[in-house]
Amino acid sequence: GPNPGLRPETYTAGEVGATADLGRLWLDGAVFQSRYDGLIQPGPVPGKFFVYQFQNVAKAHITGLDVETRLDVVPSVLGLDVTYMYLHTRDLTLDQPLPYRSAHTATGTMSLLGGLLNVDLQYRSRVQRVLQFPADPRGATTLVGIRAAYKVGDVLVQAKVSNLLQEQYVDLQERFPGPPRSFELTLSTGMDN
Repeated sequence: GPNPGLRPETYTAGEVGATADLGRLWLDGAVFQSRYDGLIQPGPVPGKFFVYQFQNVAKAHITGLDVETRLDVVPSVLGLDVTYMYLHTRDLTLDQPLPYRSAHTATGTMSLLGGLLNVDLQYRSRVQRVLQFPADPRGATTLVGIRAAYKVGDVLVQAKVSNLLQEQYVDLQERFPGPPRSFELTLSTGMDN
C-alpha cells in the first residue's frame, strides 16, 4: 500500500555525450552518472512477510553508458538500428546492486525494403537482484519479433508478431511470466488535412 512517510528523492546528475552523422552511418553515445539521496523504489515492509511498498533508499548511484547507431547498409533496402545500455547500480546503504535492473540491455532492428519488413531483437541480461524470491532461477532474456507494413490504397495494413520464438521468461515482476507469442493485425486510414 502507499507509504505515508515517503519523501521526494533528490539527485545530482551529469552526462557527457556526442553525436556523429556520417551520411549512411549515424552514431550517438553518452556516459552518465546520477547520485540519489532518498531514491524511491520498492522495499520490504518491516514485520510483514512478502509485503512491499515504495520506500526511500538512503543513498544510491547509477553509472552508465548509452550508445545508439543507425546504418543504411543498402539505402531503401537494408538498414540496421542498434542501441545498447550498460548500467552499474548501487544501493550505497546495503552495498548491493539496486533491484530489478539489468546491467546490459540491447535492442536491434533490421529494416528491409524501406521498413516494409522489420525484424526486432531485444536482449536484457540477468537481473542482478530481486526482493521477494532471490533463490528463483533467473537468466538473460532474448526476444525476437517481426513487423510488416503495407499500404493498400488509403489503408495501411500492419502485422506484428511478438516473442516469435516463444521465449519463456520471467518479466521484471518476480514469478510473473512474460507475454507469450502474440499476433496483431491493424488496419488504419490516414486523414489528409
